Amino acid sequence: MHDQVVFFNITRMTPTTFEDLLLRLGTVQSLHKKDTKYRKCIPLGARLALTLRFLATGDNLRSIGYAFRVGHSTATESVNTITAALVQVLKGDVVKKPSTEEWRTKANEFYNRWNFPNCVGAADGKHISIQCPAHSGSLYYNYKGFFRLPPPSRLPEANPSYYPEMPYGVVADDAFPQEVYMWKPYPDRCTGLMARMWMIYNYRLSRARRTIENAFGIMAARWRVFLKPIPFHPKNVKNLVLAGVVLHNFLSVADPRYGDASYGDRYRNGTLSAGQWRQDISEREISTCCFQDLAPKIGQNASNAVKEVRDYQRKYFNNEGIVPWQEDYFLEHE
Repeated sequence: MHDQVVFFNITRMTPTTFEDLLLRLGTVQSLHKKDTKYRKCIPLGARLALTLRFLATGDNLRSIGYAFRVGHSTATESVNTITAALVQVLKGDVVKKPSTEEWRTKANEFYNRWNFPNCVGAADGKHISIQCPAHSGSLYYNYKGFFRLPPPSRLPEANPSYYPEMPYGVVADDAFPQEVYMWKPYPDRCTGLMARMWMIYNYRLSRARRTIENAFGIMAARWRVFLKPIPFHPKNVKNLVLAGVVLHNFLSVADPRYGDASYGDRYRNGTLSAGQWRQDISEREISTCCFQDLAPKIGQNASNAVKEVRDYQRKYFNNEGIVPWQEDYFLEHE
């Protein structure tokens, strides 16, 4: 039992799941090395274990290389090739475009658990902070005072005329523009002058957005390499981050120990129970985490169609869509 705990702490998965992942990587021809007359090649299982240990602990890669009895350049090459291969073998299963029926199923699940109708997911804008690349000057420096990779420049187009009063969409934060398919809270919520109906809408939306907050939190708690700026060249950071994403999605389904019911936040009759991941990450680690919030979008006036969608949702949450604990929440916080 003790050995299984140690194995999980190093790899974030059970031995059975590790073997499954190793079989998948075995299908990638570029990972197969040949022995030379000077030395034997490092087994694929060892390279996978080294990579998972680096992702799980965030320890110095040179020290991890010593533990596996390989040089620093070999350890770095292993991480770069294995993370790219993990993305290749897992993305088709865990990062794919849902069908229309899958979107509807997800919307039903979201409504049953988070009481937000026609919502198919949540979005959160993040910079990925990295250590300053050598001889890069200010190329990767941003306004927040750290070095980062550029986020996607735009969101998908949408035509408001295609949607009924309550379209399908995602809940988002202030980093995104307000769209008919992307729903943000009402502004000026910190002034203390907002009407109760608007406050209830913001509460219901922020409650639904806890899903994406948990996704980033659990991912950073399990793969602690993300609790500080990533010490890789920008050309390799993308695969490392994507490897974290596909592993998170894969293990959330394949390995029950990875994200069990107690590890994420959960609600019962409107009462929040904080997830274990919040205890596994210190306040200092949160401040140094490589996932840094994007600046809010300001100075952009939403169209009338966009405003009508939010107003319709607000009316719904204050009438037929009311839940008993939303008033209790405000009574507790007044």
